[in-house]
Amino acid sequence: MSDSDSDDEYVEVRSNVKGIELTVSRRNLEREDYVDPCFFDEDYSIAASTGFTVWDGSWAFIKLLNTISSENGPAEEFIAKLRGARVVELGSGTGLGGLSAAAAGSHVLLTDLPQVTEGMLIKNIEKNSGGEFQGIGSAEDSGAWRNAATIGLGSAAPLSLDWRKSIQDQVAENDPRTAELILAVETVWLIELIEPFVNTTVALMHGTKNPPCYFLNGERAKATSETFASMQQVATAFEDAGCVVRQLCDIPTDDPGKPTKLYEIRLLEDV
Repeated sequence: MSDSDSDDEYVEVRSNVKGIELTVSRRNLEREDYVDPCFFDEDYSIAASTGFTVWDGSWAFIKLLNTISSENGPAEEFIAKLRGARVVELGSGTGLGGLSAAAAGSHVLLTDLPQVTEGMLIKNIEKNSGGEFQGIGSAEDSGAWRNAATIGLGSAAPLSLDWRKSIQDQVAENDPRTAELILAVETVWLIELIEPFVNTTVALMHGTKNPPCYFLNGERAKATSETFASMQQVATAFEDAGCVVRQLCDIPTDDPGKPTKLYEIRLLEDV
């Protein structure tokens, strides 16, 4: 797992999931002359700009995929549910998390704002599928999303999805409401993101398969923070929306005092 040196606009980030090599590009924020080309887009935001980098939660997710054992029952059950499942990932960013799930055997619909999807996600899916999309079948006959690309043991396809808008108005050839599982890897770091994230997740959970959401999150907020979202705030918002939030396990990180935690979120009616 490493960054390659680059003086250009993008830096390549390499990882390995179950022996499968993955490479994604992220923006080279270290450049002194870096200017975000999407900065003046009407529906763009500071929160959206973070979709072009790699967050610690993605590395924690890869560690979970690579080190899972029978000693951690809840985590093992989560990984088992991922294999072969039709997954929608929220806030995919560079796609490292969703591509890792695909490499491990999931069929993943990676979603983010249009600028991130078009400027980053599509390119990173192509980068890991031989340079172009090769449709591997429709949802009905292969388990994969339409127009998906083969990634490792699974597959991946992109979709632009803005949490502030109705899902119905954003459905293209793939409908995320038909997912069997929802994945979110460190997606809610600002308080302003909690409401749209919860609304979108709950709407998906009311889809045809009533999928659970698995949320990986590292605590960033201080008790007095007015900017950063705490897990307690996120959990309360889900509970107010008729959900049950259950912590499954800790995922050790380089900072022993700040592990990433894995949560399962379900509709109360499904518990």
